[in-house]
Amino acid sequence: MTKKRLILSTTIISAILVFGFLLTSFFNGSKKELAKTRQAVLEYVTNEKGYQSSDIQEIRTAFSWKDERRNAYMAFVTFVDQPDFEYEFLYNAKEGVRERGKHRTKKDH
Repeated sequence: MTKKRLILSTTIISAILVFGFLLTSFFNGSKKELAKTRQAVLEYVTNEKGYQSSDIQEIRTAFSWKDERRNAYMAFVTFVDQPDFEYEFLYNAKEGVRERGKHRTKKDH
């Protein structure tokens, strides 16, 4: 009886851990994809838009489980000379980087 309980307990705990990991990935996105998004946006801004790395104050990545899959991974770029604005970019492997818009940072609200 104790062996069956041990196996059942181990199975339940394992299932909870796997479910928790999958749920976290669903709501927060893949860390690997977030890193790819950051790198792709950095390359886009420096190679395509002509900025230097020193012009960039911050690149913040995010994942939105509410958006359709192709718009789920995004990056917000703040430039040194425009600290009150964030430029939003979308990324996916199929379409690459796309510009979405410019927003005032939350500091101004």
